[in-house]
Amino acid sequence: MAALMDSNRTYAGYNDYSTSDVSQEDYFREVRRSSYGPRLVYQRSGTAGRPGTGLLRPMTAVRGAGYSSAARQSFDPLNMSSASRHHPLDAEKEETPEDKIKQAERRIMTLIEESARAACEKNYKVALERAREASSRERALIRLQEQAGLSDSHNIDLTFAYSNSELYTEAIATYQAITRNRNFSNSARLKVNIGNVYAKMAQPSQAVKMYRMALDQTTTAQKHLRIKIMHNIGMLFVQMGRLEEAANSFEWVMREKPDLKAGMHAILCHFALSHEDQMKKVFLELLDVPLHIEHDDKYSINTDDIAANILNEVVKNDDLSKLERELKANAEKTILNAANLIAPVIEDTLAGGFAWCVDAIKSSSYAPLAANLEINKAMVFLHNREVRMAIDALKVFDNQDTKINSSASTVLSFIHFLVRIEIVLHVDLSRLTLLTSNSNKTYHSLQRGEYNQAETYSDAAKNADGYNIAAYVNLAACSIMKNRLDTAKEYLLSALENDPTHVQALYNLDSRLSNSDASSRDGSGLSTRTSPRTHGDSVQNGIGSAHNHRLLRTDSDYTNTSGNCVILKPAEQTPLTALYIAQLTKEAGFPPGVVNVVPGFGDAGAALVHHPHVDKVAFTGSTEVGKLVQKGAAESNLKRTTLELGGKSPNIIFSDSDINEAVETAHFGLFFNMGQCCCAGSRTYVESSIYDEFVERSAARAKARTVGNPFDMNIESGPQIDEEQMNKILGMVEKGKSEGAKLVQGGSRVGEKGYFIAPTVFADVKDNMTIATDEIFGPVQQILKFDKVSEVIERANKTDYGLAAAVFTKDIDKANYIVQGLRAGTVWVNTYNALATQVPFGGYKMSGMGRELGEYGLEAYTEVKSVITKVPEKIVR
Repeated sequence: MAALMDSNRTYAGYNDYSTSDVSQEDYFREVRRSSYGPRLVYQRSGTAGRPGTGLLRPMTAVRGAGYSSAARQSFDPLNMSSASRHHPLDAEKEETPEDKIKQAERRIMTLIEESARAACEKNYKVALERAREASSRERALIRLQEQAGLSDSHNIDLTFAYSNSELYTEAIATYQAITRNRNFSNSARLKVNIGNVYAKMAQPSQAVKMYRMALDQTTTAQKHLRIKIMHNIGMLFVQMGRLEEAANSFEWVMREKPDLKAGMHAILCHFALSHEDQMKKVFLELLDVPLHIEHDDKYSINTDDIAANILNEVVKNDDLSKLERELKANAEKTILNAANLIAPVIEDTLAGGFAWCVDAIKSSSYAPLAANLEINKAMVFLHNREVRMAIDALKVFDNQDTKINSSASTVLSFIHFLVRIEIVLHVDLSRLTLLTSNSNKTYHSLQRGEYNQAETYSDAAKNADGYNIAAYVNLAACSIMKNRLDTAKEYLLSALENDPTHVQALYNLDSRLSNSDASSRDGSGLSTRTSPRTHGDSVQNGIGSAHNHRLLRTDSDYTNTSGNCVILKPAEQTPLTALYIAQLTKEAGFPPGVVNVVPGFGDAGAALVHHPHVDKVAFTGSTEVGKLVQKGAAESNLKRTTLELGGKSPNIIFSDSDINEAVETAHFGLFFNMGQCCCAGSRTYVESSIYDEFVERSAARAKARTVGNPFDMNIESGPQIDEEQMNKILGMVEKGKSEGAKLVQGGSRVGEKGYFIAPTVFADVKDNMTIATDEIFGPVQQILKFDKVSEVIERANKTDYGLAAAVFTKDIDKANYIVQGLRAGTVWVNTYNALATQVPFGGYKMSGMGRELGEYGLEAYTEVKSVITKVPEKIVR
């Protein structure tokens, strides 16, 4: 035991080593720094050196000599100390060209994403800056790739970004840089992309060239891609007018893999080329196109298994079933459209063509469509005014399929109703129908038809299909004509139960039956009835502007519609158009004195304005003359006036709008009718970020506008109204140049004969310039720059006029906000000059008073008369 204890004492003290300062040891730190590599191996020092803490000495010396010429540097001729203290993994790796390219691509894509995010947040300035930086970095990346010999590693995603941003030139340059490498494995697909870009650039010949190159490089195993390419080639041939080659392309697609779209396009080409046999051939191929969808009967099995029934109902309405129904509906629509197109031309007679199509459809998997085609044939007969043949075609469906019979009966009911209308109102139905050789006998047999026959067919249609709204409306019409108003009301209410928005049902219920319940009883026992508006005897006088189309299309129509006579005083420069209209009204059978034309100069118009027997005046022209008309109307018999006067309409273009559409629409809104339009969008406000591009494109479009003989259908602009107006416009152009506006296109007369002016575009226009404040009434577009929404609203309203305005933006909330702030009678959003008969038209401020068109326009030509009649009280027994 004592010996063991002595043995333990021999190794005593080894466990007493202090580790508190071990982190400061040089060896420990070297090991920690190189933890990813092998630990340095230390050996016993040789005799050639000693620790760096000692004195320097010669190799043969016993002790240090004491000199210090090496500044206490250890002897290390091979620089081994640096190698021992720094591990090879600690050295920074040199970046390879591949690493630099990848980093540049990541940075570019990050900039593109930031630009897209900023654009979504409507921070367009930041979006544009990021996009520009990405574009410049991309060009530097291409140079780096070419220098490194890595041109095959282009970032294809950038080409997609360029295409989506309509930077087609940059996209093509990048594609070509990629395809320049002959070892690139997917060059055919990139050729397709280049063709798509050329197609968007409206260069169809280049696109066809690229598509054909792609077709040559595509293997037969890529059948789907080859078919798509050939279909694109066919569509481009159609655009180029090379219909024969287009038809051959579509027929090639039909041989490879029959397709509804390709078949329809082939039929359209042969229809344009009048190839009757080819139309028949392709139509038969169209009927053989497989849809690859399951029958609906599969899910209509009724079993006692409740779970299976529920599953069938769920499957019948899932997304796949909806897709199958959409495919089936599209196929049926395509076949019917094709049949309706070719039936009138493939045979000698219309009936023969439809008979061939019906037989072809009956022998195919689309047999149920034959009945629909028969109905379409009857409608074509009606359109061609062959009523007897239409009736014969529709009577074929008696006692047939429920819904088809319902549709046929509805049309038959309407035809017989029209025949009876002719008898009651003495309307010449022969203007609607062109009867066959036995015209007299057939015509009189039709005249003997009454509402009973129409009612019979309507009732049959209702019984065949209880959801046939037209059947209820027709029954109500027959009941109204028979003075069975209560029954008519029930039918109309039944129709509205199926469709509460049905226009005809709502109209008949309101206009025909609302007065049947107009009687009311007040608290005193006096029964009163207020009649509808009564039209008094009124004569309307219209004075046209230099173009009479608005006068003749609205004012005179509304005057005659409301039961008044009209006196037209056309502009002295264009009296012949109004006189020709008067001749047409006479030929149409208007009674004498209903439409009158009084040509002349200003004194003729003044005489009409001051005449005491003229009750209403409508004037279209300048603001100065409009004031005189208003004054004369007040001085005579306080006649009412409707004035459509001058305008200086603003057209506001935001950077988020489709710039191509905005340029084209703004061009049309100004240069329509040679700029001689009261609502012309002459002040074009463009957001600053797209201003330069918009000006450039507008100038190019104006330069491309053709000017010449207005009777040539290929000419877009004719002459001004007279020499005086031409000189006035040219004077305004000179005024704009002298005040500092930049003339970028036009500004001069075209030719020496006629009053033609080149389409003119001014840039850098200020609000205080004469061309921006005064109405030019000519083909002169002024383009102004703006930055903020509030700013452009204020500037747009800073004018004496307020006839019309327009806003172009994809942000509908922004558009609605601007619409509320603009002081104009008509404001268009993403369009211009979109006029409709039911939409009122008129101006604010000095642009006039009153409205044309719509219900408001009609009210101006009527007098309100209230009629109150006392009726005996009903005796209650």
